[in-house]
Amino acid sequence: MLGRLAGQGLGITPLLVFDAMERAIKQAGLVRVLPDWSLPPLPLFALLPSRMLPAKPTAFLAFIQPRGSDS
Repeated sequence: MLGRLAGQGLGITPLLVFDAMERAIKQAGLVRVLPDWSLPPLPLFALLPSRMLPAKPTAFLAFIQPRGSDS
């Protein structure tokens, strides 16, 4: 939502940028305006219903975990 508003020229917003998202961000007309600034690290927790997970949540956790600061 915030990225969409920023793409319409209604302000700036921090975005998580993964390689797969870069093209979509550029197509929306978004440009980096504060290249030396970044968000402070934030904790991210996953609350799981059990140790047995379907493939999609398992793939997401495998994707996101190496990008965390305290993997």
